[in-house]
Amino acid sequence: MKPLEADSSSTQTRWRTELEVACSRLERNPYLSITPMVCEAYNTSQTRFVIFGTTDFALALLPHLRSRRSVTHFVDDFRAGSVIEGVPVIDSGAFLLEVARQPATLAINCSRYDRGIRHFADLAREATVPCVSFEQAVQLLQLGGSIDHRLSDWGPTIAGKLADYLSVGARFDDPLSRETFFAVLLSHVLCDREYRMQVCKPYSTLYFRSGLFDLSDDEKFVDCGASIGESTTALMSITHGQFARSWMIEPDRFNIQ
Repeated sequence: MKPLEADSSSTQTRWRTELEVACSRLERNPYLSITPMVCEAYNTSQTRFVIFGTTDFALALLPHLRSRRSVTHFVDDFRAGSVIEGVPVIDSGAFLLEVARQPATLAINCSRYDRGIRHFADLAREATVPCVSFEQAVQLLQLGGSIDHRLSDWGPTIAGKLADYLSVGARFDDPLSRETFFAVLLSHVLCDREYRMQVCKPYSTLYFRSGLFDLSDDEKFVDCGASIGESTTALMSITHGQFARSWMIEPDRFNIQ
């Protein structure tokens, strides 16, 4: 595999600097991404939680929210009328009526896709209730690494080991990889998914359509952690089957089957 010449970009340098500043600020303020309006609502004993969306992330967060305050509703226009873990699901219109009756509400936006995130953010603004993203809720609740690693707050860990992360970032050979690395770290420290979205690529472009390298007709590919063979399948697709060999290494017996 021959590395391609990457376009020159200052983004990686700017994001590296942003990361250093953000980590310094996070060490002084563990609620870095939380607005005063949200803090005030959270610290008011009458405030109840409402969860926007019924995703797996919402369900993972539910017991942690319940341990602190009442969770009165899920809001999901497609599952309204159902009950999940004892919590009723209502639609957006019913939510506006509920907030009019009980304005002391803090909303947690657990949607994972742009359309849903935007819809619920608009809904919170219409209802004039404070709203946090899932990532901000994890920071607000100070959950640390107590739940699924995908959902944990890794900001303090990154800030505490910043020198090590900067050293790792310097070892990437191309600007795109360094840019991606710093974007992921920033998204954790600042609880801001937009950094990830700026470098996010469709799964079908992972590795072989990334622009990082050209492929010859005689590639030898070692697929470590092959899962169900998606990466080797992508190699077959992009090379039209013209490669020397792929070794697929996978310990999970279900994936092997």
